Amino acid sequence: MRETFLDMPFIRYGCCSRWSCGVVCFSSGSSSCEMIGWFTREVEENGKLPFLDCLVSHNDNSLRTTVYRKPTHTDRLLDESSYNPTSHKATTIRTLTRRAQLVCDSTDSLSDENKYLHRVFTKNNYNNDFIRRNTHRPTTTNETNDTATPTTTATIPYIKGMSENISRILLPFNIRVAHRPITTLRQLLTNVKDKDEPRNRQGTIYKINCSDCQASYIGETGRNLTTRLTEHRRATRKGDVSNHIAEHHRLTNHNIDWDSAQCLTYSTDYFQRLTLESWFTNLEQTPLNRCQQLPAPYKRLIHDINITNDRKRTT
Repeated sequence: MRETFLDMPFIRYGCCSRWSCGVVCFSSGSSSCEMIGWFTREVEENGKLPFLDCLVSHNDNSLRTTVYRKPTHTDRLLDESSYNPTSHKATTIRTLTRRAQLVCDSTDSLSDENKYLHRVFTKNNYNNDFIRRNTHRPTTTNETNDTATPTTTATIPYIKGMSENISRILLPFNIRVAHRPITTLRQLLTNVKDKDEPRNRQGTIYKINCSDCQASYIGETGRNLTTRLTEHRRATRKGDVSNHIAEHHRLTNHNIDWDSAQCLTYSTDYFQRLTLESWFTNLEQTPLNRCQQLPAPYKRLIHDINITNDRKRTT
């Protein structure tokens, strides 16, 4: 064995039974070799030998390469109907066609590989136009790359249809867009802590109904609902005039439906809770509580929602 083996991925010499040498070896019936070092050894089968993603075959003194796939390969790719960015799907086609052009060393093997890839892409629901537009086309050395290097990258949650439009809008400004999923597998499968019960969750906007009329109370608290209900009940028993629920009970002698108290939404931000409290209060017909004024756009939305709800009640 010559000492130039370090520069050669394949060595066309056999190995003696005592030593295993060479990264990969084609068997040629040689009975001896010089011991250089210890390496792994892989023997050809039917004149073919897989090496990474290449399938190398030898004919006389020449080597031929084509794309290699494991026997367990299922032709399963990123499906066209999957909820993934279009750029990821285009990259799937571009990467595989580029690999075929780099690995296949003959026109026939490249043609066969392209036909095989076309069947695989079709099997994964890609249409012919999408395959044609995203097939890799090698550039010549004389061609220059006119694509400017992006000045910055914007990472946004991926929403099908909308994210692609944002990418096209930012492209003239030389801003690259990277997509991230809204919900990850970690969020779906990993629960480090047990979820709190709705009434034990901190930062809640809640609703308490009157049992004898349509009146309701919308409130917010940075604590949990259980603690706030205890305070409302205590105020009602004592007849606290500063508490709107207690005042309604004192004036009308109506019963308060404590058991049906519910959490409408949650927020740990104080100003968000105030805005949400005002929003839900304005949606009620007979609210017991006072709240801050909402900006005009919110009032228009609430007006439209109330009209829609009135129509549903009459039908």
